[in-house]
Amino acid sequence: MKTLLLLFVLINLDYTPPVYWEQMSGEQQADVLQNNNVLPSVVSFYEGSLQLTDDDTTNEMLNTMAQPQSDEGVKAFYFAQFNKIVTTINPALDEALPQYIMSLVLNEPIYVLNYFIKHRQLMQAYCVRLGNEFYSRGNNPENNLYNFKQFQEHLTQEMEYYPQYQTILADFFYFIQKRMNELRAPHRQR
Repeated sequence: MKTLLLLFVLINLDYTPPVYWEQMSGEQQADVLQNNNVLPSVVSFYEGSLQLTDDDTTNEMLNTMAQPQSDEGVKAFYFAQFNKIVTTINPALDEALPQYIMSLVLNEPIYVLNYFIKHRQLMQAYCVRLGNEFYSRGNNPENNLYNFKQFQEHLTQEMEYYPQYQTILADFFYFIQKRMNELRAPHRQR
């Protein structure tokens, strides 16, 4: 028990609050947009000059935004643009987007869940997309992706030592499961 408490204290000593795009000053945002490490297609999307379709450019962009970023400003920028994509209806991305959502949540669980605490409507948009995907996939993971149970187990294990996120994590799982149940409901009535 003492070992777990010591581990919890050590993990939380290194804690710095996450930085999100809307918290950054205009100058900080401008610096990120000029950063050579930022994918030009993401900047084009931000500026409104890139339409997303199911093509290599969009897939590269989504893949890059779903990966861990060491630069906090770049992470904030990518996350803001990713969230814009998740909340926009785009049938061309319906099939591909859930795998990137899953990657982002698994790669940056604290960053994402912390944001969801104050942005529950966005969390529900993530949950609808994931619920749709997990429902259609059933218990058969495809392309080395998780089914819902595996996703839930992995994320629960990842967040085990972060009690401050247990409530939002439970809500996240609840809304994914709720969406899956909504999709099942019409089939029960037949």
